Amino acid sequence: MVEIGYRLNLKEGEILLAEGDRIANFYIVLSGRLNIFNSQVSRCIESIGPGQYCGEVGLILNITRSFVTFQAGVETTLFVVPQQHACHFLRSHTRLQEAVNQTLTSRQEKVLDLREQLEAAGLLPPESETGNFVVWLRRQFQRFLTREAA
Repeated sequence: MVEIGYRLNLKEGEILLAEGDRIANFYIVLSGRLNIFNSQVSRCIESIGPGQYCGEVGLILNITRSFVTFQAGVETTLFVVPQQHACHFLRSHTRLQEAVNQTLTSRQEKVLDLREQLEAAGLLPPESETGNFVVWLRRQFQRFLTREAA
């Protein structure tokens, strides 16, 4: 696992990704906590901790810019998988694949908010082409896993 990624330490308050930043990695929280903020809301909308991850939607949909800000709530250590290795990494960790699929389903409300943002930015096909967005997003994840390594 270490060959395809690296550890990243963040100090409390340090920004991992700011809204609008380029998304280039899949991040797994090893210790600490990342708080997630959106410019439309003036408070933390979610926190993720050890064993949780972020960056998956950007990689799955090939979105190059973050729609939220990720900030360390406390000292935080992440395992970072660069975009060029993310597909192989996820393919070789079936439990993580299952977790991503479950997360996409369990975060339906947040995912539907994301859908509105992606549609407004012109990054999604019309609703008639996506149907049930969560099911469509899960299909995109399966397509991501079958892509050839870049």
